[in-house]
Amino acid sequence: MFAETQGNSLQKLYELYRDRFDPDNNLKPLEVDSSVIQFWNKIEHETNVDSLTLCEQIAEIAGLPVHSGDIQTPAQLAKKIPRKTLSRFHIAVVGMEKGEPVIATGNPLDAELIEALVFMFDSHYRLVVAAPEAIARGIESVQQAAIGSISTTKGLSLTDSGDSAAENRATPVLARQLMLKAVNLSASDMHIQPFLNGSVVRIRVDGMLKRLTLLPDKVADSMIRHFKAKSGMDPTGNMVPQDGRMLVEVDGREYDLRISTLPVAGHKEKLVVRFLNRQSVYKLTDIGFSLDEIHTVQRLSARPSGVILVCGPTGSGKTTTLYSILSTLNDEATSIMTVENPVEYQMQGLSQTEVNDKAGMTFARALRAILRQDPDVLLIGEIRDEETAQIAMQSALTGHLVFSTLHTNDSLSAIPRLLDLGINPVILAESLAGIMSQRLLRKLCSHCKRDAKSTDPAAKAFKVATHVDQACEPVGCQECEFSGYHGRTVIAELVEINQEQRELLLGGENDIAKFKAAMRGTFNSMSMSASRLIISGVTTAEEASRVIGHQFWFALVDEYDSELPDLSALSDTGSESKKERNAVVIAGDLDESSKQLQVVLENSWLEVLTADGSEGCEKILREHENVDLVVLELDESLNDEEIVVSVADYRRHLAWARLPALIRLPVTKPHWEALLKEHGSTSRFLSRDVEADDIVEIIQQSISEKLDFRWGMEPRADSVDV
Repeated sequence: MFAETQGNSLQKLYELYRDRFDPDNNLKPLEVDSSVIQFWNKIEHETNVDSLTLCEQIAEIAGLPVHSGDIQTPAQLAKKIPRKTLSRFHIAVVGMEKGEPVIATGNPLDAELIEALVFMFDSHYRLVVAAPEAIARGIESVQQAAIGSISTTKGLSLTDSGDSAAENRATPVLARQLMLKAVNLSASDMHIQPFLNGSVVRIRVDGMLKRLTLLPDKVADSMIRHFKAKSGMDPTGNMVPQDGRMLVEVDGREYDLRISTLPVAGHKEKLVVRFLNRQSVYKLTDIGFSLDEIHTVQRLSARPSGVILVCGPTGSGKTTTLYSILSTLNDEATSIMTVENPVEYQMQGLSQTEVNDKAGMTFARALRAILRQDPDVLLIGEIRDEETAQIAMQSALTGHLVFSTLHTNDSLSAIPRLLDLGINPVILAESLAGIMSQRLLRKLCSHCKRDAKSTDPAAKAFKVATHVDQACEPVGCQECEFSGYHGRTVIAELVEINQEQRELLLGGENDIAKFKAAMRGTFNSMSMSASRLIISGVTTAEEASRVIGHQFWFALVDEYDSELPDLSALSDTGSESKKERNAVVIAGDLDESSKQLQVVLENSWLEVLTADGSEGCEKILREHENVDLVVLELDESLNDEEIVVSVADYRRHLAWARLPALIRLPVTKPHWEALLKEHGSTSRFLSRDVEADDIVEIIQQSISEKLDFRWGMEPRADSVDV
């Protein structure tokens, strides 16, 4: 459809040119599918006119000024128009004139171009005529501005925009803004992931991923290359995984960034940045352990020797707990050494060694070397194989206190796991001192939490299982980004190996139930730890169920000797990620093109809601706070007077929402745009035959950049309110 529209406009421009500037009929007919470049080349070749003359002639036909020089789009204007749109219409941004962007084109009669520009800028833009070669160089300048300067410097200040021109170019500035936003929201990670029509930038806050913005493909590719160059990776290598690191500074705080790239389908790359605060202070009392748990940890860490394991999945706070323990042991009289992959936190007084498999520095080899360095305390980043496990246990037998992590679901599962790794039961019985398993739960926001009303399915299930009410429930406010939660706390189960359990280990026992029974009723599971926080109003049953899973409910039932609640009612809980998705309302006369648009929008992680009338549309907006845009589909069967009244009705119902609106016109009623504008409408208009992918790109850009194309200003006194 686009090629046909462009071809028609070029044919019209060609005929006008022949009538005015080709009296001798030297020009042969123009082929139907000719491009703008072919159009210009044909006239120059067959009439022997130069590019500047032809530019002046076409400008005369269109009544527009000429841009005869080179086009170098300023960096600050590079994002005015999506680069896909620049290439599609073969246009370039020349500059600004009286606050309006000046757009260069070689086909000033292209109606679809005019429609796209009106959609983006209303009437606030200016057209000039330029040669296609100059426009091509202008498009290239935009790409170069996005790529920016590739620097090998590993340090970067996020709160200082920098003085150099290179640092202020598009990609470095955008990267700085994204990282600053992530740091200010206390994000632990930032993801740049390829997605439909571009890439999505997400950050992990309090363990939950949330979308930060959307990036076009070329911008995302440039961003990934920028991070690679800054972190010491190969910016041109995208076929193999790479790892790097860089240091950034925010308001005097230093953050160590661990950056990882991974090739994914479609010849794309995914990038993940982990933020580690170098100035973090680690204290057991700050993590969230109860007083009894702190005393148990202190007893274990006061032992002269033995192995103490911290178990849990990735992101459960194991490393933070271990460093909090080491900070209490860190003094001049104690030699503490660590072997990690990588060294996540740097602490003065510790000798920290980083594993490098490529260089042959494995966990086992590093541990053998460290044991000759006269350590008192060892931290092994992770026990992942038999050799590392054997060295850890032997180190404990030779008088060292050893801390390490193990990936198991709970504390007692570490015992059969170690036996599976080939540890001799006798050595295990002599060396294992204690096991800790932990998870992190989000805490209710202290600014907005309220007394629970027990209407939530998880809260009702908690009452059935424990016979105790959940104390508080989430609400949502600006302080917690309307999630209802802010910050995280730890839940843990601790096992201090006693004599009866050692006898079970000596016999090679691996039945977890027997080890639990040997604790004589003193075993406190993570589920019980979570239940205390729920009853005291720190968190919720829904959050505990999300993190621990259904095992949370089974453990509560065992502990309280109660009935298992109906867990089927909990299947829809924890769907916070869906609540956080941006939403679009499609209202009006819904046809096949509307359905196609809905599918493409949903595939782009946008929630789509539909309404068949203005009242239904208003009802949706009042019930859903995450709606960002309204798409109004005009009914082709209405006449001119009826369509003015219909759009006015929508505006009266929706004016309070002040959301951006896109009005899609029937193909047969293009004059409605002028009609509605005449009656005061300032919404953006687009024909229904425009491809859904192109509409999605503009909608995504409007959401990510928060463009302010509203329903419009107050209408004139003599106009109908639309």
